[in-house]
Amino acid sequence: MLNSTIGNQKCLLLSDYWDGQRDETLYADLKNLKRLEIPKKTTPMIQPCDVYYNQQYKYFVQKMHHHVRLYDLDIHLAQRNNIIKLKSPVYNQLSSPKFYSMMQYSWYQSGYLTTNPSAFENVKETSFALDDDHCHLQGCADPTSFIKCAYCDDVLCLKHFFENYHFH
Repeated sequence: MLNSTIGNQKCLLLSDYWDGQRDETLYADLKNLKRLEIPKKTTPMIQPCDVYYNQQYKYFVQKMHHHVRLYDLDIHLAQRNNIIKLKSPVYNQLSSPKFYSMMQYSWYQSGYLTTNPSAFENVKETSFALDDDHCHLQGCADPTSFIKCAYCDDVLCLKHFFENYHFH
């Protein structure tokens, strides 16, 4: 549910063509809100998350699942708590300034920005093109690296990234 006030800030809401959010009375009390509806059956073409961001997000999560299977780790990513726990570090990493141009590209590719953002590295290039094969944290005995942090550039094993919550 949206707050009944947005303050003095103007706000743009892009919503899908979905019956649950098409009722204009839902937005009647919101001042300074401009709501635009993404036309039916165009979401994959003009919704910024669907155009590029979600692919990067899914790639990240897939890498975690593959790493757990490949190294036969005792982590059950399909359990409810781990599903929730998984979203936080992924979102945190994708919020790094290193991905700002990638996010702008999603809006450009959707047609909302007219200027193509500068060249950028995607998740695979930034976080998973590892040139180091061991965790940088002192005393770590895990011989397998998992990720290069998009904030501090440390190479981390899955335990130090996921289980110990490596956040910035």
